[in-house]
Amino acid sequence: MSVWDLQLPIGTAGNPTTITSAQLVGGYTSAYYFTDKTTGAMDFFDPGSNCVTTANSTHCRSELREWDPVKNTDAVWPASGTNILDATLVVTQAGGAPVIGQIHDDPAKSVRPLVELFYSSSGAIDAGVEQCFAGSCINHNPVGHVAPGTKFTYEINYSHNKLTVSINGGTPVNLTSPILGVGGYFKAGDYGQAGGGAGVAFYGLRVFHGP
Repeated sequence: MSVWDLQLPIGTAGNPTTITSAQLVGGYTSAYYFTDKTTGAMDFFDPGSNCVTTANSTHCRSELREWDPVKNTDAVWPASGTNILDATLVVTQAGGAPVIGQIHDDPAKSVRPLVELFYSSSGAIDAGVEQCFAGSCINHNPVGHVAPGTKFTYEINYSHNKLTVSINGGTPVNLTSPILGVGGYFKAGDYGQAGGGAGVAFYGLRVFHGP
């Protein structure tokens, strides 16, 4: 957990509580983030409503944001390198239609994500890719279907200015956008998109960066 911090759906208006990587390494738990003592999974929960959101969103989240422990600052990496996020997970409460993984653009370029993995209440998985820095220009790409309550894997690969997503080790889906080439950082967890509340349990989460 040394490469993550955690945004929670509580705090003050426009300023959600952030749990630092040091606190996560130290064993932090709450109603929104905890380790299941039976399965060992890392569980995330968002209430779906009556929550604190970021200034640029209206949705509740219990979500990890990539941290650079070497520079001791929020991570931002170049798209020209190799950048991979692998996850093994189960969506335990699908009614909130959570985003389960994403790449956020470099904040110096945009306040928007580059790609978000949307998980619907029925289990459809869609990669929403921004086509402009201003936002509201998402191209949706179906990338798979996994029934709620079923364990599965995903990989988001943004390497050498090319973006792909694969589900359960299947053939990677190539994702296109005019703004590919700008760096960013990974996020993973439960970023709810509907009012029903959502829950996501992660059994594995790996980040890799290289040349």
